[in-house]
Amino acid sequence: MWLPQGNSRNPTVQTLHFLDSSVARKYLGCSSGYRNYLSSCLDHEHLYVSAFVQMELRRSFLLNVIAFYFLLRQPDVKTLSDALHIWSNRFKTSEAKAVLQLVAEMARAWRSEGMPPPSKSKVIQQLGLYIVRIEGKIRMGFKNTGVDRSRCERARILLQNDLADLPSRLKQFADAFEDVAGCRAKCKIDAMILTQHQSRVRDFITHAAGLPSNAETSGYKSVSQNLGEIMSKGASACSCSRCGRIGDAVIALDSPRAMQLEHVDKSFNQLCARVRQPHRQLLSEQAVLSSHTPAS
Repeated sequence: MWLPQGNSRNPTVQTLHFLDSSVARKYLGCSSGYRNYLSSCLDHEHLYVSAFVQMELRRSFLLNVIAFYFLLRQPDVKTLSDALHIWSNRFKTSEAKAVLQLVAEMARAWRSEGMPPPSKSKVIQQLGLYIVRIEGKIRMGFKNTGVDRSRCERARILLQNDLADLPSRLKQFADAFEDVAGCRAKCKIDAMILTQHQSRVRDFITHAAGLPSNAETSGYKSVSQNLGEIMSKGASACSCSRCGRIGDAVIALDSPRAMQLEHVDKSFNQLCARVRQPHRQLLSEQAVLSSHTPAS
């Protein structure tokens, strides 16, 4: 069930928006143009996420900002420019680019206030405060559905919102979050895939096999391929890495049916149709900004 942009299932009923991580991530930081777009589509009083979506926000964004924080603290990294150069050469993923966007936003704020570029120590201090604010937004910026059938162990790992001895607290959080062996040993997501939603997962796989390979279906087919590995090999095929590749399926399966799943990724168009989940594909930030760029 695909819902056109801006439409709810019933105009007389208040729509409750369940956010995929691709949409929730933008509430942690995006361009003003995209913020205006989201405001026009979503009622900020009715934004919901699950513990699994919160985990994905920490994995894809917060952890990268923390990594940049510790890179900047290294003695041989003398300036913010040095850190940015190392970061941009080391990482090419969208998550890493988000850190560069964050620092660019900080720089714009300094310029708008007429401030000279701050010292390295000041940047570290401000970045630490920003990290704490991000965690606060992840926890308090959305309403939690209170349902987490994935029983993801990583979703239980929280950053303590306390500025006292912040570097130690950040390291403790990052070490615990990146202990994938320890997290997997306690995780029960395999039960969700292999037992609780086995028939639906098999339907995902069968349906994907009959679809043509193109830009509209590639994401869904990739998710289904990874689900197929789990179904054929069992719980041993589940890992934090593979979980990242089937995250869209986990979110679609765990979405409250009384809510509208808001997403950007095309894979959800197929996933939600198979489980009869109300949903809507929003425009990406790039598409929104491009639509407002005058033709040259």
